[in-house]
Amino acid sequence: MKLSDFAVRRPVTIAMIFLLIVLLGLVSMNKLNLDLFPELDLPLALAITSYENVGPEEMEELVTRPLESALGTVNGIKSINSISRQGSSLVVLEFSWGTDMNFAINQMREKIDLISSFLPADADKTMILKLDPNMMPIIVIGFSGDYDLVDLDKLATDVIQPRLERVEGVASVTVSGGVKREIRISAVPQRLQAYGLS
Repeated sequence: MKLSDFAVRRPVTIAMIFLLIVLLGLVSMNKLNLDLFPELDLPLALAITSYENVGPEEMEELVTRPLESALGTVNGIKSINSISRQGSSLVVLEFSWGTDMNFAINQMREKIDLISSFLPADADKTMILKLDPNMMPIIVIGFSGDYDLVDLDKLATDVIQPRLERVEGVASVTVSGGVKREIRISAVPQRLQAYGLS
């Protein structure tokens, strides 16, 4: 017996099956969880090292290349990219999907500990970060006004930031940009000497 013959002979049964499917769809749709950022374990890790007052070429030679060599032996690596800037080194490791990132991070720490004596003593300790989409900001707010940048920064830091932090469910609020108030002193050497100062 063909499906079309069955549908013609038993229309009530087909209608009941159709209604059952629609009802199950509506019930399951109401029970589905909606996440702004679904649970996602990105296979990316960062190794960040700061070394003040060092140019990009020296940074690459003294910090980035040794880190790349050591981290290249971590299991599950798909690719390594690095950026050497004035005073900082960033090594980005991309792992294959399915890699246990906690195990990979521990391996990275072990490899960096092995070469830490070969890195410059003045360089800061290398930070290892797992890229987590849940740490990304949900919203970014920019504002401007008739005030100067110092007053706008003070308004954002002293008024807006505390109010947003008090909102239920807000983990943190970060203010960036703006201009901080500075006091600059220009000394005249002849006048300092006249007062016996140097």
